[in-house]
Amino acid sequence: MMLTTEIKEMVSTLYQLHRIDSLEKLNPEEIALRFGIDLIYLPSASFYCDGVIVLGEQLSCKKKWQLFGHELGHACLHSGNQLLMDDEERKIQEREAELFSLYACLPDSLLAPLKPIKAIQQITRLFSVEESFARKRLRLP
Repeated sequence: MMLTTEIKEMVSTLYQLHRIDSLEKLNPEEIALRFGIDLIYLPSASFYCDGVIVLGEQLSCKKKWQLFGHELGHACLHSGNQLLMDDEERKIQEREAELFSLYACLPDSLLAPLKPIKAIQQITRLFSVEESFARKRLRLP
């Protein structure tokens, strides 16, 4: 399992490389384009497979964004088919992808000015994430 600091640094490096440096660029369509990933909305569960992220079109914008971060984590961190993995390996990948999503959806470079005051409502509005997601991220280094 990757360490929290390793995932945090990876997101930071990837965002610098792809110039994700403002709130205007912090959305699934822009990031998918910059990362060379196809993004499709379907009436299905969300998943990543072979360069394509599928998001459930029925989900709220906030949930789509958070799940995009999760699937982007799989795209950047993992290879192989989870259906062929044992439960423990799959659980590790899911934890890593969830951690990746917290840093991808709320990157340090854009969150830092707000973090000291812990303005949850402002963070949820600016970054289009659910309150529970924002609170979880603020507990991370």
